Amino acid sequence: MRILSAILVLCCTLSFAADLGSEISDQVSRKMDAIGDAMEQAALNNDYDTILSNYTDDVIIMADFQEPIRGKSALRAIYKSEAQRMLKYHAFSGKYEKRWEQGGYIYEYGSFGMTVSTRDDKKPSGYYGSYFQICEPVGTSYKVKYVIWNLDHNPY
Repeated sequence: MRILSAILVLCCTLSFAADLGSEISDQVSRKMDAIGDAMEQAALNNDYDTILSNYTDDVIIMADFQEPIRGKSALRAIYKSEAQRMLKYHAFSGKYEKRWEQGGYIYEYGSFGMTVSTRDDKKPSGYYGSYFQICEPVGTSYKVKYVIWNLDHNPY
């Protein structure tokens, strides 16, 4: 039921906020691009500290087929587990389709793709899908506060 509620909120947010929000400046867009580029490079280098630095302490992440991840400490525990499994990103990329600002927050949706392997499954597996995220201003930059990742297929 929580996932259905989250999907409903997402649909409403996308339909209403896109109409009510304003386009973002080139300066803000460049900051958002730099955050995305840094996170992609960090994933490829298994640099979880850099990835974590781009999330708020109270981040909420909703990914397919699992319970929501609440808070940076929970995300850190997942990254630690991935490191122990020797998870390796072979490719990771994202492309936003639309960005807008509403109430100081940056809203963004787009698509992503990645290939990963682990110690137990050395053959890289590819995943792709779409995402929606909300970033809040922190100092002179932004951090991810809320994100939904939806795979375009069931990996199991």
